[in-house]
Formats: sequence, C-alpha cells, structure tokens
Amino acid sequence: TPAREGDHELVRIEKRGRDTADVATDLASLAGCRRGDIGFAGRKDRVAVARQWFSVPADHLPSEVEIDGARVLERVRHDRRLGLGDLRGNRFQLRVREVPVGELEEIQARFAGLCSRGFDNRFGAQRFGRDGDNAEQGRRLLLGKSRVGDRRLARLLVSAFQSELFNETLDRRRGEMGGIELMAGDLVRHHAAGSVRWLGEPTDEDVRRFQDGVTSPTGPLFGSKMKWPRPPADRWERRVLAAHGLNEEIFWGVPGLKVWGDRRALRAPVADGSFAVEDPVDDREHRSDSVDARIVFTLGPGCYASVLLEQTFGPALRDAQRSRGGTVVDAAVDEF
Repeated sequence: TPAREGDHELVRIEKRGRDTADVATDLASLAGCRRGDIGFAGRKDRVAVARQWFSVPADHLPSEVEIDGARVLERVRHDRRLGLGDLRGNRFQLRVREVPVGELEEIQARFAGLCSRGFDNRFGAQRFGRDGDNAEQGRRLLLGKSRVGDRRLARLLVSAFQSELFNETLDRRRGEMGGIELMAGDLVRHHAAGSVRWLGEPTDEDVRRFQDGVTSPTGPLFGSKMKWPRPPADRWERRVLAAHGLNEEIFWGVPGLKVWGDRRALRAPVADGSFAVEDPVDDREHRSDSVDARIVFTLGPGCYASVLLEQTFGPALRDAQRSRGGTVVDAAVDEF
C-alpha cells in the first residue's frame, strides 16, 4: 500500500512492446537521475499488456510523462524505493487462440487440477535470455572464467544459473519419484505464511496439507546462506551440483557479488482460476475444430504464467505456435 508521503514517487505504468528495464531507463532519463535510482518489483512480459509500479525519486519527474509504448495510470508518494519482489502477486487474463476442440475437455481438466494442487514451479524460458545462454554466462562468472563490469547484469546472469540448477533439481526429483511428493528431510514452505520448516517422516497431517496445496517441498537457489534439506531429501540437490562439477563453496566468494541463495517452492499455487470458451473475436473464418479460450488466474511473485500454460496445454500449444509461426496467446497482466 502506498505510504502517500516520503522521498519517492510510485508511478503505475501500462506498457506493451517494451521491456520493464527499458521503461526504467526512460524514466531515469526523464527524471534526470541514475538508472539505479529507479525501482520496480518485477519484470513483466514485453509482449503482454502489462500494468506495473515503478518508483522514482520524488519531485524529479515532470508533470506530464511521455514514454514510447507506455502510459502513466497513477502517481503517488511513497517512503522507499521499490525492490525486486515487493509485490503480492500478478493477475493474468489470457486469450488462447485455436484450442483444438478434441482436446478441450482434457485441457480443462488439467487446468482444474493445477488450480487445485498447484503446478511445477519451474523458471520459464524467458529467465535465460533471448539467446538462452544467460545461465552459462552466470556459471562462467562464478567460476572466474569471465568478468562483468555491470553489477546488476552480473546478478542477473548468476540468478539465471541458480534458476537452471533449480529446474534440474525439480526434473531429477520428479523423474525419480514420478511426481512431486513429500519425503523425510524436506524443507517445506507454507504458501500463505511464507515460512519454511524441516520435515521429519511425513505425518498424515503433513500429507493432507500438501495434498490440499497448503504447503510444498522446496528446491535450491544455491548460495552461501541457503538452508539445505536433510537426508535423504538432499540427494537431488547434491547430485545436481556434482553433475556440474561444483560444490557449495563456489557460491561463497564471488568478488563484488553476494550470492546469498534461498529456497523456492517446487509447486506454485494458483488462485482465482477460471477457464471459459469464447467466440473468436478476430476476422478469421470460424473453424469448427477449434475454439478460443479465456483463462484468468493469479500467481504469486516469481511464478511464471508461461509455465502454467505449458503444463495446461502441453504439445497442443507448442504445435499451434509452430504452425502459426508466432504467438497464439494474447496476455494482460496486473501487478498488485
């Protein structure tokens, strides 16, 4: 909630066709301040119609703000700069075109199941950069095989490598267990409270809370202060590091860069989900073998709508993207 007083100004902006970082650069130019003085809570998809908050030093912006591909919706005083993660969540409204009618019932059932129990909380492809090599650059940076002068960029690259290792851990665990299940030694997160605790041998109550989507086991964002699960639940994380020829000490001594680490839930909850078939709204001739679907849901900070879509539609979505040679999803996202 905005403080409505203080040395910063919150600016709510609607953008399309612009990266969050690019809009922040434009705001810094208009405000006559350093790019680092501009804060934002999350990076929003360039293609989507995205509404999000930025923070700017107070009394720096002109009364009229003009930014290509963006418009100001609201301005209010605040008492501090926004940082990454300073949001409660994101509300998505999506239209998916040309959903095969023959697969519609199965797709709707998958979406309902994911809304009920949560979805695999993978990092999406956009986390790894347009060329998909951010994680490799982050690995080389940690190993001292390359250097990056921009500290913000260095953090981004190392974060991408942490994200890749998390995805690998999730995949190994899912493959070996046949899904995401509780086990002794897990560090379990309570989604609503955000708290994390070690789990002994799971009790009936532990299993019930997990099945109801209240809690989830966590995976690693490796770093010097990351908590480790206890045996036997730690085996996948140690195997992933070993597969890369690394040990945990690699995250302790990066010159000029602190890599603290964290735990990330292996499942992500979905709130207020709905799936409805709608009539096509574009000019194409209606095809009886496909329909358009409108999907609405809310995700917590750091969760990827693109990953939820992949787990909902599976090969059907990828096939449609290939056949059209472009996107089949219209997206709007509101940060709150």
